[in-house]
Amino acid sequence: MKILLGNHTLLKPRGSEIWTWTIAEYLKIKGHDVTILTNEAGDFATEYLSDLEIVTDVTGRKFDLGIINHSRHLNDSGAIDVEKAILVSHGRLTDIERPPLKFHCPHRHVSVSNEVRSHWLNNNKIDSEVIVNPVRKDWFEIDMSKGPLNTVVCANHRHHAPERMINAFVSRGIRFIRIETGFSQSEIMRLFSIAQLVIGTGRYIYEAMASGRRVIIADSKHGLGYVTENNYNNRVWYNMTTRNPKRIVPNWDVLIEKCLKHNPGKMRHLAMSNHHVSKIVGKFFKILNER
Repeated sequence: MKILLGNHTLLKPRGSEIWTWTIAEYLKIKGHDVTILTNEAGDFATEYLSDLEIVTDVTGRKFDLGIINHSRHLNDSGAIDVEKAILVSHGRLTDIERPPLKFHCPHRHVSVSNEVRSHWLNNNKIDSEVIVNPVRKDWFEIDMSKGPLNTVVCANHRHHAPERMINAFVSRGIRFIRIETGFSQSEIMRLFSIAQLVIGTGRYIYEAMASGRRVIIADSKHGLGYVTENNYNNRVWYNMTTRNPKRIVPNWDVLIEKCLKHNPGKMRHLAMSNHHVSKIVGKFFKILNER
């Protein structure tokens, strides 16, 4: 099948860029002919997508299926010639995430979380299927030990790590590493491989869960505590972000003690049973065949 993936940019290892890479590589492995449409390619595309065709214009070309992030690609819908399309909204804050009101071929709308679905349903009157973010099980070194906490990685480059967070770990002799803006995906993978705990939001949480790490959802101001099999459904409703109304100002001393008692092996099971890329792609094809 000739499949077109679309993403606004391919500059840095951010949410929709990693999403596109994950889906593209899986589709290629399964024997599909994959092309990626973007407005601007950069270092991320060069390092991770060099074995795929990346273009800025598909005028005159025809595809069996389009999986398109960001409605900016659809401003001139006639320029994208696909038999069927899946139109994906990753967020709720920018116009490029707003689902298009009309599209020229049979299509389905998808949101990556119930929060995103609810927002665009209430504001744009367009409903969508919720299909959560994908992860691959072979990207990270797996560690599901219940051993001591020696290293924590703060994987939230958009927010600074507050002193109270850092001090809670450092005072216990725990190494605290913060992922900075500009870190490559390879460096992020390496840091995850040496951590027993990852703090962050969104995709970082799913990736850490997939690698069998304990995880805590938090940014510079708020937190939701660690993820468990009991609270997973609530956390994933908001895409593992602190927009969840149950957020609090974390007491890091309490969080650390509770987190150490949690079994990280269950994190990997949750990630693989809900987010593995094979399941996500399977859901895409399933909803297309429902119409």
